[in-house]
Amino acid sequence: YEILCDGNTNFTYGLDPNYLVWMSDTNPWNTSLKEVAKYPHLKTIREAIYPQTVPKWKMQGVTVAADMGLRKMGRGVDAIAIVETYDVAESTEAVQRLMGT
Repeated sequence: YEILCDGNTNFTYGLDPNYLVWMSDTNPWNTSLKEVAKYPHLKTIREAIYPQTVPKWKMQGVTVAADMGLRKMGRGVDAIAIVETYDVAESTEAVQRLMGT
């Protein structure tokens, strides 16, 4: 393995089951870091790291944390790693199961 200190690092790659390397530009739409910082998943991750930043809501006299993360408690890493393979329908079904609907 080489350490990349120079050269082209503006790409991402994946390896398929046939060991073919698939590549793409990391930012083909030239999205600025300022715009990326507005993406809701970054806020959710920051809230998990810094729970004191989670907004609080008051409902019926009870204050609750209003974080944006969906949690699979007591399930281990595999339960989380699998979500990256979900298509839109699988993601929707998983959220509905989590919410009990």
